[in-house]
Amino acid sequence: ISYSGSVNYLPVVLQELKERYLELINEMSKQDEDQDNDRYFRFGFREYKQRILIELVSSAVVEGMANFLIAKNTDAETFDILQQARLIKKWTTLPKLFIPNYEFPKGEVLNENLKLLIKRRNAIAHPKVEIKIDDEIIHKGNVSESHNNEIILHLNFCDLPEQLVDNLKKYDRSQAFELEIFLTKDKAVKKAAK
Repeated sequence: ISYSGSVNYLPVVLQELKERYLELINEMSKQDEDQDNDRYFRFGFREYKQRILIELVSSAVVEGMANFLIAKNTDAETFDILQQARLIKKWTTLPKLFIPNYEFPKGEVLNENLKLLIKRRNAIAHPKVEIKIDDEIIHKGNVSESHNNEIILHLNFCDLPEQLVDNLKKYDRSQAFELEIFLTKDKAVKKAAK
């Protein structure tokens, strides 16, 4: 099985984004408390930019993996229909069509992280601004709510593809293995190139 186009590079890009994010967090943690007021000005934009990139690339990897599973298990006509499903359904419901005992852990961290990732990706891809007139909200907009620990959340977004594979592995090891190859093959190429 081969993967085509930019989808080949997405897992590596996500890994590099995670490494850069960890470097930025480390740099921020070394800042003196006296400089805390400057933190937003020194790091805010860079941190926010990294978060947006993680949200977009992680969601692309997660959707690419779901579309791969659908394509691998259906004919072209069926794929054209099923690939239009919402991303959450591609992981919670559609795998049951070709892995009958498949379960997705609804109500658990994996499910919550997937929902949050999709919500954040949608807010970026389909932005709606909040409109206020005389302090009255006319349009609510779709600004993402802040999470109690944005750093942990975004590191979880980076790890979400592997977590989805781990869940799939409980029900179909061979299909999970193919996704593991997708997630790691370019890391091996990158390592060899160094």
